[in-house]
Amino acid sequence: MLLKKVVSALLSLSLLVGVAGIQVYAEASDESAKVDQTSSATNSEQDVTTITYQDYDVIPAEGLSNNYLSEDQLAESKVAGLAAGVYFIPGIGEVALLVTGGVVIAGATYYAGSVVYNKVKAYLSSKDAADAEIAAEAAYKEAKKNGTKTGTHEDKYPPFNNLLTKGKPRSSEDLYDSKGLKQRRYYDSNGNADEDIDYDHSNADGSHTFPHRHKWINGVRSK
Repeated sequence: MLLKKVVSALLSLSLLVGVAGIQVYAEASDESAKVDQTSSATNSEQDVTTITYQDYDVIPAEGLSNNYLSEDQLAESKVAGLAAGVYFIPGIGEVALLVTGGVVIAGATYYAGSVVYNKVKAYLSSKDAADAEIAAEAAYKEAKKNGTKTGTHEDKYPPFNNLLTKGKPRSSEDLYDSKGLKQRRYYDSNGNADEDIDYDHSNADGSHTFPHRHKWINGVRSK
């Protein structure tokens, strides 16, 4: 009888320890899983916040082929509104400018800060400056040809009685006297007197008709 009680007590004790052990293990496993999940989430957050496009010099172009852009692809990119312009740049090749920022070369997009992007922007800046220079010269020559005022123009009134031989580059000046417009002078890209249009001056022998022109050559006004 006593033996049965001892065995029964031992069995109860072992069951109690077993259940407690299982519960402790389960709780430990849950905590471990939570730690793993937290660690994974933390690592994911770190990946998202620390790894950005700025860490790369080149990333695949979104919406464009990873192969070299064909004429059809460039045309499609324009239709889709992705490309703001397409240029051929010596030493680089065909370049598509995206309206969203960045440049596409051979299927890869380069963003601000990359060596290639900076090189492209520097070239385009110099090209824009050159284009602006060409346009300014063309506008100046057109105004001079037509005898009209240039974009940069000044009127001179008495006590001014003569126009200077130096002025603002690609500009014009008008000289007035008591009777009205007397002379218009054009200044070239270096600010040197380039050409005059005379509207009125002494003409005792009647040898001049008005208006008439005089060119400036090497600082000397022609007859």
